[in-house]
Amino acid sequence: ADDIILKNSAQVNDNWYIKCTESGVSGISSVALYAGGNGSSLEKLRTDPGGVIVTGVTTSTSGFSCDTVGTGVSLAANVPVTFTGGSGKTLKIYRDASNSYITHESGDFYIQGEYVRIRNAAGTEQIANFLQNGGTTLYHDDSLVFSTDKHGVIIAGVTTSTSFVKSGGTSSQFLKADGSVEYPESRKN
Repeated sequence: ADDIILKNSAQVNDNWYIKCTESGVSGISSVALYAGGNGSSLEKLRTDPGGVIVTGVTTSTSGFSCDTVGTGVSLAANVPVTFTGGSGKTLKIYRDASNSYITHESGDFYIQGEYVRIRNAAGTEQIANFLQNGGTTLYHDDSLVFSTDKHGVIIAGVTTSTSFVKSGGTSSQFLKADGSVEYPESRKN
C-alpha cells in the first residue's frame, strides 16, 4: 500500500500537512490533517470508515449545526458541554463517575415546556409534574402527596407542622393542634 504525504520539502521527519493512507488488504483509506511545529506535527483531524476524529478544540465563528447525530455524542467523564453567553457566563452539563450536573453561573435559569415532568432514573415513577395553565403535582414513591389547582393546594395524607398561621383581613389567627384558635398577644385584650 502506498501513502500520499503532503509536506514542505524543507521539513524533515514526520512534519506532514496531509497524509492519505490506503490499506493494501481491504482498500480502506484514511485522510489525516496535521498541525504543529518545532520539529513535529500532531494529527488534528482524521477521516476513516468509522467517521471523523478531531483531536483538540474545535471552534466555530458562526456556530455549529448538525442535522443528525447517529448514535449520540459521547464525552469522557468530567468533560462538560459548555454554553457561553455574550457576558462570558456559562451553562455546563456534565457527568462525573457517579452523578450528573447542570451548572449555571449567573442570571435566571429557566426550564420551559408545556408539560415539564421529572421522573426517577428508570423513568417508571413520577416525582413532579408542572402543567402550563394547570396544576403542579408532587409525588412520594410514585404516590401523589401534594397538588395545586386554581383554588389553592391539596395535600394527600397527614400534614405535620410546628405552627400554622391563618391570615385574612387585618387579623391573624393561630390554629392549634387541638383545633382551637389562638389570637396574637395584641388581639387578646
